[in-house]
Amino acid sequence: MAHLSPSLVAPDPCLAIDIPYNPTWPSCESTEPGCTLYVEGLRPPLGRRLLACLQAKSGKRAICEHQVVGACVQAVVATTPIREDARAVCGGIAAHCDAAGKKLDARDCGRMLSSIGECRILSWATSCMYERCEVRGCVDDPW
Repeated sequence: MAHLSPSLVAPDPCLAIDIPYNPTWPSCESTEPGCTLYVEGLRPPLGRRLLACLQAKSGKRAICEHQVVGACVQAVVATTPIREDARAVCGGIAAHCDAAGKKLDARDCGRMLSSIGECRILSWATSCMYERCEVRGCVDDPW
């Protein structure tokens, strides 16, 4: 089970992110449930970095970027070292995708799986990437 920092547990800091309304900006989408899902699902240092990424955009036009949570997740996990177990799993997923005529970036998959610290999220992410043969699409739309 992942260990969460007390500052991440209560109250939910994702709910404090200001989603402003400005008629001249693109439509702002909520950061939920993705923010909480990843803040709690990523390994604690990465969860804190994700929260900081979103908080830096809070109340500004930048929070209205399309799929802003996914963009912050991608930035946070981009330099994560790939664990051997994740490398093996992602190699298998990439081979499955190749056989299906699709392409999965095994390094992006490995960085994502190596970043997750919560079993449910890890299981979901692995299944999603196997089914969809994409990493970013699974991050942006976990349902």
